[in-house]
Amino acid sequence: MQSIALTGLLKIELPGADVLLCDGGFVNWGGQTYRSRDPLFGSLASLEGFSEGVGNSVPALDLEFYPPGDAPIGDLSKPGYQQSPARF
Repeated sequence: MQSIALTGLLKIELPGADVLLCDGGFVNWGGQTYRSRDPLFGSLASLEGFSEGVGNSVPALDLEFYPPGDAPIGDLSKPGYQQSPARF
């Protein structure tokens, strides 16, 4: 039986690994599994600021996470993470 799900999927392509999040439970899509919680970043707290880029500007997306209580701050804020591609 085929099922249809209406869900949000977020893929962040970080150097060395991808963060694959969905808005609840888990979803298999495109050969990858999106989960509601990432081991390092935790779960998505808010999603704001979808904006299109014009000229030399690129589209922007502001994210906030609820990281696990024991997540080292240095692992969450590496310099290469700031400009990583994200798809929603």
